[in-house]
This record gives sequence, structure tokens and C-alpha cells, in this order.
Amino acid sequence: MEIGFLVNEFPALSETFILNQITGLIERGHAVHIFAASRGRDPARHPDVDRFELLGKTRYFHQAPGPGSRRRAAAFVFSASLRSPGTALRSLNVLRFGASSLELLRAALTCRNSPDLDILHCHFGPIGVLGCHLREVGMVRAPIVTTFYGYDFRQAQSKDPDVYRSLRENSEGFIAISTGARRQLENLGFAAERIYDHPIGIEFKKYPFRWEKASPPERNTIEILTVGRLVWEKGYEYALEALERLRSNRPQSKWKYRIIGDGPLLQALKGQTIRLGLRDHVEFCGAQPADFVRAALARAHVFMLPSVAEVLPVAVMEAAASGLPIIASDVGSVADIVQDGISGELVPPGDVEALTDQLDQLLRSPERWEGMGRAGRDWVAKRFDIDVLNDRLVETYRLVRRASHLTDSGEIGAPH
Repeated sequence: MEIGFLVNEFPALSETFILNQITGLIERGHAVHIFAASRGRDPARHPDVDRFELLGKTRYFHQAPGPGSRRRAAAFVFSASLRSPGTALRSLNVLRFGASSLELLRAALTCRNSPDLDILHCHFGPIGVLGCHLREVGMVRAPIVTTFYGYDFRQAQSKDPDVYRSLRENSEGFIAISTGARRQLENLGFAAERIYDHPIGIEFKKYPFRWEKASPPERNTIEILTVGRLVWEKGYEYALEALERLRSNRPQSKWKYRIIGDGPLLQALKGQTIRLGLRDHVEFCGAQPADFVRAALARAHVFMLPSVAEVLPVAVMEAAASGLPIIASDVGSVADIVQDGISGELVPPGDVEALTDQLDQLLRSPERWEGMGRAGRDWVAKRFDIDVLNDRLVETYRLVRRASHLTDSGEIGAPH
């Protein structure tokens, strides 16, 4: 098949779940074409980007005019009109597309003359809306599927409940990555028969079992790890408060908390760390490539995710695949990954006391870690191995194309 991926940013270091789908499809003999609004901002990038020569398969949207610059916007429109008058005329329909007309023109110019696709896979709801608009102006003819994650739901809930109307009415398929995501899609009015259940996954074979060559520490420093963007949804402030209480309650204990990730809350969290007297206990590692993350997981003893909002966090899958016991907030579909009391402990979001208690109990019981880690690893292997999921993804594409054929009464071509 000829498969298009429409994304906001590529390559994005924090979106390995998209990268794993792309490389998995290529390994299965499919041709992948990537359309991205912008290049990745992280200086480091996943080695698979180069190994699969993905930058050569990526088209970036035509350069946008600077914010607030009417003159540059006018120059961009004028240039686009000369280059492709029909594309510009169809895209710059302000009555139909509103404030997104300029972004649509950028994307349309990029997709113009692209190969005929069998499917266009959009990642995140707003990008799915853009995909539908691209088809409306004649730049895409393929069936469209959109995967929803987290912020796209919050956008509908906090801003405009009808923000996905065009996507809801004009797209062939919607992918729910968890049971909670399916419920949210149905609550937003998406047709249940067009929702396909397909969790994101990880390259399970790349995560060796943590305890095969190591034993729990007796007197050494215990390493607690979190991987995730430094944004409010991750609940880092509650983790730091819980660790301050833990230090006060157990001043003799030796532990180190490492955070891998970057984001807008970096300075605020560093300030909180200093105010709480945790400077010697907390390390901010910044955004890091996958090899660094895997090495950190292999060295850590406990994984913590104190989020207040999640859908299906990949970082928890990776921690479970590595065999780490997990303490996490019971939000979104985290319980789909962590078996409470078996492979980890779930606590109410934002509950500092519960987080402190579970940390205290787990750090006092290193003899439990290997058993919890083995249970978590087995659970993830059965449900979130990307090799299995990518085979299912191809089948989902075929189901969507078949459903589109029934709707449009057109013939489905054989896979390329």
C-alpha cells in the first residue's frame, strides 16, 4: 500500500509511537510518505530516522509567514497564487475554513503532486481536521483515519465541543488507543462503527529484563525514574512534594529522582526543587534519545508517573517492559498497563499523601521488585508489542478501505 502520514512535527523525539508505526510499515513492504507542518525541534533524533532514511520520505509544509506580519502573509499568498492558482483559490476560502485557511494553503502546496495514496493516517484530532480539508480542496483522495491521543480530547472539552465536526462527518475511520479514548470519541459524537481499537505500542524486544543481571540494592542509592514532557499534565509538582515528605520521614534513606524530558515547566520545577531542599536528590536530564532512556530504565529501580491527565502513556509501557515496579496515578487508561497491586501501585491523581505512602512502602520492600517487574513485563508483551500491533494496523487500513468502498460503491485496488 501507499500510506501517507500527516503529522504536526517530524521527527519528534517524544513521539516514538508514530515512528514505530512508520518503520514497521516500511519493514512490511509498504511505501510511506510523511507530510509534516514543521521539523522536529529536538537536536537529538531517533537512530531509525536515519536508518530508514525518513527525512527523504518527508515533505514539510511550505514556509509560513511570520506571526502578525500581514505583509509577509500577503507575499506568501501572492507567491502561492502564481505557483498554483487553483490550489490557492480553493484553500483560501475564509468563509469555509476560517482562520485555518492559511495553514491549509501551506499543507495543500506541500501535498500537491504527491503520489496517489491508499490511506492517509493523521495523528491527533486537529491534524485529522486538516486532512479532511485537504481532501475537500482536492489534494487527497484516499480514505482518512485519525488517531486521537490526549490533548485533542481536552481541546474539544475546554474550547469548542464541535471542533471536530468536519472530521466526524467526513472521515472514514477513527483510532482509539484505549478503552477510555473510545468512550471519549463516542461522547464527542463519533460513530461507534467507525472507531477502531488500536493501542500504541513499543518495540518490546529492545527492552531487556531489568533484573536478569542485577539484584535489588541493599545499601546503594535507589534510583526513581520518570520519563515525560515537563507539562502540567504529568503532575511533577506532586512527585516533588511526595519526595520532600519521604525525605523528612526517612532521612536515612538513600535515593535519587531522575526526570528525563523537557518542556515549559523546567524552570518552575527547578525552583520548586530548590525550595523543597531537594537539589541533591533530583536530577533534570532534559530530552534524550531512545538509547539513553533504555539505559536509564535498565539502571533504575522504581518508575513513577504522577500524572493528573493521561490517555495511554508509552513511558509506562517501556518501564513495564524493562521490568520496573511502577507507581502511577490512576488516570486515563493507565490501568490498562499497570495491574494495581501486581505490577505496580495506582494512586489517585494529585494525592500527595497516597503517593508518599506508596513510595515509602515500595522502597522498604526491594524483595518485591523483581516479581512485580516480571508481571508487568509479561502483561505488556501480550498487549503492546509493536510487531503484533503493526500487523493489526495494516489490517485496520484494509478494513477502512473496504468500508469506504461499500460507502462510495467504488472498487478497492489491490495492495501495492
